[in-house]
Amino acid sequence: MPEAAKIFTEEIIYVHPYTPFSNQLEHIPMSLPALINRLPYKIKGFFAEELADKTIRKTKIVIIDLHWFLSLYGAYILCKHIKKVNKNAIIIAGGITASEFYRILIEKFNIDFIIRGDAEIPLRALVYNLMNDLDLNQVPNIAGKDNFSTNWDYCLNQKDLDENNYMDIDFFPSFRSFVYGIHNSGNGMMIPSIMYPCMMVVRGCPRIYKCSYCAGGMHDQFCLFRRENLTRSSTRVNDDLTELENNSNIKFVYFTQDLINLYQEEDIDIVLNKKFQLKAGLELFNIPKYQNLEKFLNAFEGGTIGFCLAIHYSQNDDIGDIALLIDLIRLVKNKNYFPVLFYSERFSKTNMRYRDSLKTIVTATDCKLLEISRWWINYPLPLPDGTADEKYFGYFLYESYMQERNFNKDNYSIKMNYRFKIKKDFYLLKNYNNINKLLKKLNIECIRPESEI
Repeated sequence: MPEAAKIFTEEIIYVHPYTPFSNQLEHIPMSLPALINRLPYKIKGFFAEELADKTIRKTKIVIIDLHWFLSLYGAYILCKHIKKVNKNAIIIAGGITASEFYRILIEKFNIDFIIRGDAEIPLRALVYNLMNDLDLNQVPNIAGKDNFSTNWDYCLNQKDLDENNYMDIDFFPSFRSFVYGIHNSGNGMMIPSIMYPCMMVVRGCPRIYKCSYCAGGMHDQFCLFRRENLTRSSTRVNDDLTELENNSNIKFVYFTQDLINLYQEEDIDIVLNKKFQLKAGLELFNIPKYQNLEKFLNAFEGGTIGFCLAIHYSQNDDIGDIALLIDLIRLVKNKNYFPVLFYSERFSKTNMRYRDSLKTIVTATDCKLLEISRWWINYPLPLPDGTADEKYFGYFLYESYMQERNFNKDNYSIKMNYRFKIKKDFYLLKNYNNINKLLKKLNIECIRPESEI
């Protein structure tokens, strides 16, 4: 594809469909900024509820993310509204859920193109070719209406991963303003929070995480992306930390991916080569070496460290070295960080040693507990070809609807800021249909997956 000048165009926009989470922080997919920043055009990002009809009428291409299945109902409402206002608008979707259910989403949601697997090169090429009326058969990894598809032969490589720019969110003004507002709120307890900036360490869950039912295990990741998992170069992670430190609006960073257990000693030293004027959140999926955790703690100004009671996060009830875990939690507290212990309630009910270990750690450290087994329930698992079983699509659409209802109804009925009042009004008062009527209208059954835990 010829290199195009970066010129601003209102004919292409990105829109984030409403996605409910267990906290009130906006969260776009971690990889999204890198994909948008690769486009040869300057485009603007919107939240679905702030997208004006006048913007939709003059757009040619709408890019949406459909990464989590929780976005399904919000994406349905969004796509329906876009096509109602501008029937000629071309909707492009990507993300794990889009890739898994691409056929039914194209048919039922009226999405024009879906990118399967990694999108770094395909999205750029698809947008460029659409804007210049070029042959789409040359664009890899895409599927479209009338059974159109191209070869799925692009997979992310180390070069593309290290070239990705995950930190620049200038394309999304309202998201940037929201994020900066959180960072400058003075509320230190916002750490850890699954929001920007989430430090990109790995694309795909690494080998040490032996997940079996969240699409994060090695087998499922290979089905979803047709490649081995990739670890980002430690120098690039250090570059991001330096860039963020120089941004006066950024006060903390969040590592959802456990660099302490992922990197070799020399790479940890490269990432943490100085004292950063930032707070940090870190989720540890395994019990780390004492000296490596101490390096991390010394590199930041405080924050929150999440430990796990069991080996490999809360995927099982195999207990690790409790004495070492207690020492590490005490180390965290002595360094003025806030320790959190992740655990699964179902294991505490079925495994006496698990329950006793949990009590021992809490008694010895007085750390905060966080029950997380709900995070791993009901994720659509891929088949060998990267799709998910379409007979369960209705169940995930139903679940996304119920998650939105419960989130909007229960969490912020008393204290709700302006943005979330808009969200509640937009989705609950204007757009909610009876989900059973919607499933019937779309001719979709609601079948619960047999593997649901």
